[in-house]
Amino acid sequence: MRFGIRTKLLVFATLVWAVIFGVYSFYIYHERIEQTRRMALMAADLLSRKIAADRQYYASTVVKRALEAGLTVTGAQGHTVAHHVHKRGLQIIRVERRPPHGNSQPVPHKPG
Repeated sequence: MRFGIRTKLLVFATLVWAVIFGVYSFYIYHERIEQTRRMALMAADLLSRKIAADRQYYASTVVKRALEAGLTVTGAQGHTVAHHVHKRGLQIIRVERRPPHGNSQPVPHKPG
């Protein structure tokens, strides 16, 4: 079976366009993956900066006022770490009133 020149050129052009389209699709796929990775890293960086700023504000304002009000501020591990909050960036999970003299158990603070 013999093919004419038109058929041969059409098959050749189709194969060339298929290869070009395949290479371009591969390139676009990898560019989008890389763009998604860059955007995720940028979002993570912005979020970590916001968390650090919130922790610094909380340690310098909220903890300071709680201590001035005579409250005990405890950290995530149950330690009294009000003075370490700013240095270590610990999360404050509860605020308790200081116990009365002679009582070793803290009294839970009731907001209101």
